Amino acid sequence: MNQILNRIDELRSQRGVSQNELARLLGVSANAVYHWRKTGALPTLANIEKICEVFGITVEQFFHGLDNEVPSSQDERFLNEWRSLSNEEKVAVVNVIKAFRAIKEAEQ
Repeated sequence: MNQILNRIDELRSQRGVSQNELARLLGVSANAVYHWRKTGALPTLANIEKICEVFGITVEQFFHGLDNEVPSSQDERFLNEWRSLSNEEKVAVVNVIKAFRAIKEAEQ
């Protein structure tokens, strides 16, 4: 099976998104997504960009995930965790960071 298709499945699994839901979010038919899986055909670059948009990652992050390497730094581990968060969870994390920054600025 193709690594790109495996990556799409990995992202879908992490976010709990079905093939049908992914198709809907991408604006393609469910048959198109099924065709990728059944035949090993690759989505177009435009569809890969849409997939990245849907999952809140960059194209670079999409292809970096193909390596399946253990993160080499604390930052990379954080980014891997960040990628697995829902949009609502990301908003909550950003709000916590803003609150910490506000406290830090008030102390200075």
